[in-house]
Amino acid sequence: MHSNTVRYIRNLFRSSGAVPLHAPRFVGNEKNYLGSCIESVEVSSEGEYVERFEGMVSEYCGARHAVAFNASESAMRVALVLAGTGPDCEVLTQPLAHAMTANTVDSLGAEPIFIDVERKTMGMDPDRLREFLAYNAEVRDEGCFNRRTQRRITACVPVHILGFPCRIDEIRTVCDEYGIMLIEDATEAFGSSYKGTMAGRFGHCGIYGFEGHKIATCGDGGVLVCDDEALAEAARSTGTIPYLSDAKEAAQGRFSCRMSNLNAAVGCAQMEHMKTIVTKQRDLARRYQEFFADYEEEEEVKLFRVKKQSEPNCWLNALLFEAPEDRDAFLDATNAEGVATSALWPLISDLPRFCECAGTDADNARWLQAHIATLPSGVR
Repeated sequence: MHSNTVRYIRNLFRSSGAVPLHAPRFVGNEKNYLGSCIESVEVSSEGEYVERFEGMVSEYCGARHAVAFNASESAMRVALVLAGTGPDCEVLTQPLAHAMTANTVDSLGAEPIFIDVERKTMGMDPDRLREFLAYNAEVRDEGCFNRRTQRRITACVPVHILGFPCRIDEIRTVCDEYGIMLIEDATEAFGSSYKGTMAGRFGHCGIYGFEGHKIATCGDGGVLVCDDEALAEAARSTGTIPYLSDAKEAAQGRFSCRMSNLNAAVGCAQMEHMKTIVTKQRDLARRYQEFFADYEEEEEVKLFRVKKQSEPNCWLNALLFEAPEDRDAFLDATNAEGVATSALWPLISDLPRFCECAGTDADNARWLQAHIATLPSGVR
């Protein structure tokens, strides 16, 4: 299977050399818009493309407001600050994800709580979330508190892994019952939808990522979306340092992290082709599914499939192996041939900084981490 897979992927991407995991695609107005930024010398966050990009993202995902930042980590930090996160606070998230969320929680002096994921979605299990809160949490006038640690639980941050939507509506229901702010990590899921609604639109706010390897890129960047005007204005304010150091707005907790006009210019050019990008990504997933269908029984491997009522953006396609040793052999063989495949991240709850944090067991997250390999999935 390994050699056939390498040949098939090289044919798909029309490459006799190295095939990256996910490379950006620039086929539109990127150079033109960047050139106009340079000619106008509007290269900071004050340029016209920032507002235009925010409007395009808002229109595409159906949110009333969008606020652009220099990185998805900055957008997440702002969201957590607006949730009231700080020292002596806790944030619910999941062990199978990029460590960005947990690191951001840690940077604010708070502690992450890790809730296990589901095998069928790779996202936070709403049933395990409810069980954890029922056993550990109590709602007071001041908010939701962990009765064991006496810390306030300020936010819940589930993740749509690889662009596959989790059961986010059920997670929202649990969060509402306990008065916990839901911050939807849709950094990998721009263009994905669940039950007809765009991922990132179920939470009190959602975060999209536009780093160089994402489905659409600004080079680097993140966008916070929401429907609450006051929340959006607070996000803009928190991410902007006032020019006057003695201004009342120069309160502690504000930091300069808004997106530059240069990055937004690239983002605008990408957004002009967003529907085409998602269509091509889904077409690639369909081709992979047809190819690996021949190996399901004999090789005990299958493509991680779309779940009912979900429409993923197919940012990264994932193979699910029955045996971890077969997954490892596949990774070794394909990468040796210059075709980039990858395992998922190490579990955040296993990292030295977070290994003593509270939460549920991570049995499903650990199983997925041992059995999944991601495939080259850049737009062709």
